Amino acid sequence: MKPTFRLKVTLIFIALFICGHTAVFAFTPFGTTIESQAEIYYDSGYASSEVISTIIEDMYGITIEPTGYISSEVAGNKHYFPHLLKNLGNNTDNVRFHYVAPTTETWGYTLIEDTDQDGQHDVTETTTQENPMPIAEEAIRYFFVTVSIPATEDAGASREVHLVATSEVMDGGYYIGADGLVYGGPDTAEVTDVLTAESGIIYVNNIFITREGDSAGSNILLSWNLSPEGGPVDIYTTLETFTTTASAWVLEPQFTDISGTATTDAVVKVGDGVTKWYKIVPHDTSLTSDMLTMEVLGKFDVRCEVGNSLVSLPIITFNTDIKMCIGRQITSGDATTADKVWYYDNSRGWQYAYIRSLNGAWAGALKTIDVDKGYYIVVSEANLPKHITFVGKISTTERQIALYQDPLLGGLNMVGSCFPVSSSLNDTELKNILTPGDGQTADRVWYYGALTGWKFSYLRTGRIFTTGIRYLDPGKGYWINKQYNGMEIWNYYKPY
Repeated sequence: MKPTFRLKVTLIFIALFICGHTAVFAFTPFGTTIESQAEIYYDSGYASSEVISTIIEDMYGITIEPTGYISSEVAGNKHYFPHLLKNLGNNTDNVRFHYVAPTTETWGYTLIEDTDQDGQHDVTETTTQENPMPIAEEAIRYFFVTVSIPATEDAGASREVHLVATSEVMDGGYYIGADGLVYGGPDTAEVTDVLTAESGIIYVNNIFITREGDSAGSNILLSWNLSPEGGPVDIYTTLETFTTTASAWVLEPQFTDISGTATTDAVVKVGDGVTKWYKIVPHDTSLTSDMLTMEVLGKFDVRCEVGNSLVSLPIITFNTDIKMCIGRQITSGDATTADKVWYYDNSRGWQYAYIRSLNGAWAGALKTIDVDKGYYIVVSEANLPKHITFVGKISTTERQIALYQDPLLGGLNMVGSCFPVSSSLNDTELKNILTPGDGQTADRVWYYGALTGWKFSYLRTGRIFTTGIRYLDPGKGYWINKQYNGMEIWNYYKPY
């Protein structure tokens, strides 16, 4: 008789598991026992073999996807290459990473967790990936290979980032490789990401200067941002007279290699009578004259004696509100005892403001302190002289100042010079819009100081000013008497 062969396989234990990422296991779990037995059937009976038992051992294997990128990034920035690690085995594994890179490498390499598993880095993802990385059976872990390019790196420089991952397997264990075959010993997976540096120019922007308080002795606060983000800065300074001569600026120890985005000046304070200029640059940047024509911060102190001081803003302030621009630097009181700020508007007449001692609030019609305008700061006889600290940044453009002659109120205009340097009166273009003549008929420029009294210059017929006032100085205000009816625009050119 012809025998019939039949193979009978008995599975004593088979389990399916769901991993943390909802994928069903592709492999039989470790520890599973499989018993198999062969049986031969005849017409009159059968014969069977012995039972063969197979125990599924621990099996390990890993893979990283994708295996590499090619990209570029601005020098001084970080670039994030997204990858995922898969555990191909049937048991928990620990995967150790290391970089294949020169020991002298100045580029930085870090593994960062991709916590939301979307392959897109965001600012909240800052957790360093564990090394070794624990990973459950057949789980997937998402991470970034983070590469930091030095800010000083040349454009076009590139690095090949070679990352090797090794499965930590006990001696005698097994693992399943990415090709599905069973091997012995630890598994490895590798990726190669290539990054090229783009232009490493770093910009300082959003510069800001403020008084941390209005009382004398309060700190001066400087702040900034960098683009690209991060990295230290240096702050060059010069005292009193502003200049674009780079050699006149110094790098103080307190302002060298500063991390973060803000610092205070430990030397000068509000109301100390010191004028100081600040230029913030990326660390190790050589200062040039061109850099000093823009984005320069200033702390400018104006001396106000008892009586009338005719002043103006020598810088562009960040807030023209009188409560912010002057703050509480003048002495409060009532309408007769308080220090006051006065301005004459050619169309509306006089306006003033002061601080009430009763509630500390500003009172009066004058609400703002604007560039290109002059103001009287009147220190009451009952009060002491003081320095008023103005903060802001230098003007980078020419000024266009409207000069009026009103039929009813006349042609008196309170103006200011918002440039941080003195400008020759003959070079200010005023001579081209004012009326020349003699001492009785010509238009005039006036200045009043509490200690010096009145000074003036008038425009001669040859369109040259007399020498009473030779320069328009920073921090001082002026009266300009304009006879010609109507409005004229004074184009006041930047002298630096």
